[in-house]
Amino acid sequence: MTDPSRGTGDALRREAARWFARMRGPEAERWRAEFEAWFAAPEHRAAYNRASEVFGLGKLLRDEGGFVELPRRAFARNVVAGAAAVGLLGAGGWLALAGRGRQDGIVATHRGEIRAVALADGSTATLDTETRLALQIGAERRVTLMHGRARFVVAPDARRFVVRAGSSTIVAHGTVFDVTREAGGTAVALLEGRVEVADAGALHPLAPGEAIRKARGSLVRERTASRDAEWPAGIAVFEAARLAEVIGAANRYGPETLVLAGSDLADLKVSGRFRVNDPHLLAPRLARMFGLRVEANRGVIRLARA
Repeated sequence: MTDPSRGTGDALRREAARWFARMRGPEAERWRAEFEAWFAAPEHRAAYNRASEVFGLGKLLRDEGGFVELPRRAFARNVVAGAAAVGLLGAGGWLALAGRGRQDGIVATHRGEIRAVALADGSTATLDTETRLALQIGAERRVTLMHGRARFVVAPDARRFVVRAGSSTIVAHGTVFDVTREAGGTAVALLEGRVEVADAGALHPLAPGEAIRKARGSLVRERTASRDAEWPAGIAVFEAARLAEVIGAANRYGPETLVLAGSDLADLKVSGRFRVNDPHLLAPRLARMFGLRVEANRGVIRLARA
C-alpha cells in the first residue's frame, strides 16, 4: 500500500486516512500485519494520529477519487468551530468563544466518553473518559488539566501554548502530545514536535516518542509514548501486561463491567492491540486467547474458565 515516493505532506496524510478507515472497517484483521509494519515508522504514527484527530472532529478525510466520510462518534456532536461569538455547553459547564482567538471556560467528559474539542486558536483538545479541562485562551493560550487525560494538537501561533497539570507546566512548540493527571501522579507523552516540562524548578525537554512521569515526587523518563498513540480511537497496546490490567483499562469506559471469575486469571500475560472501550468486542477476543468462556448478565461480563 505504501509508495516510497510519497513519504511526506498531503500524500502521507491521505495514506494515513486510508489506513485509519481500513483499520476501523470489517476487514481490519485481514490488514493488521501490513498495517503494523507501516505504523512502526515514527512519521507514519504521527500521520495516523492526525487522522484520528480529524475523525474525532467528525470531518471528511480526502482520499484519491473523492471523499471518504467516516462515521461520527457521539463525542463529536458538541464540537464548535468558527470565528463568530458562539458557545458550547459541555459536560462540565459553559464554554464561551468570544471571537476567534479567545476562549474561556470548562469542558469535560462523562465516564465512557471520548470527545474532541476545537479550540479558538485552531488547536484541538481530545478528552479521554472522565476528563476535565479549564481553558483560558487570550494573550496566552493556557489550559489546566484538572483530571483525566487529554491529547493536544497545537496550531501554529505567536502566543505560547501552556498546559498545567498538578505541579507540572508543559510548554508546547507546534506539537502533538498527551497529558495525564490522575490520583497516581501526572505524565506527559510527546508524539510529534517539541515540548518542555517544568517541574520543581527544573526544565525537562522531550523528544518525539519520549514520556515523563511523576509519581510520589519523583520524575521518571520513558520511551513508551507511541504505545498509546491510538487512545482517541479507544485502542490500547499492551506488552506482557497482566490480564487484570487490561480489564482495569476497559472498565474505565463502562457502562458494562468486565470481571474475572477467579484470582488465578489476573496474572495471565497479554500482548497486543485491543479496543478497550467496547467490552462486547474485547471480552470474546480475550476469551479466545486463553480458552475462557464469556458470561454476560445485567451489565456484568464475566470471563471464566471453560
